[in-house]
Amino acid sequence: MTSRERVLAALSHRQPDKVAIDIGATCCSTMHVNCFERLRTYYGLPHKPVEVWDVSSMTGGMTDDLAQALRIDTA
Repeated sequence: MTSRERVLAALSHRQPDKVAIDIGATCCSTMHVNCFERLRTYYGLPHKPVEVWDVSSMTGGMTDDLAQALRIDTA
């Protein structure tokens, strides 16, 4: 099942092959910039500045390479 099929199945109340994962696809499902930096370090990804989406909460944006490492379905 592809990521798209997995998300559509979950939204249609059908059983996907595994739970669809959403981290950072929207401003409501994102994380603090420190979390993104630490995840990049943990997965051995090159250091790059995290795009800050909201300064008041210091939430950041997901990058393609981190989304692949985390196997995110909504990136």
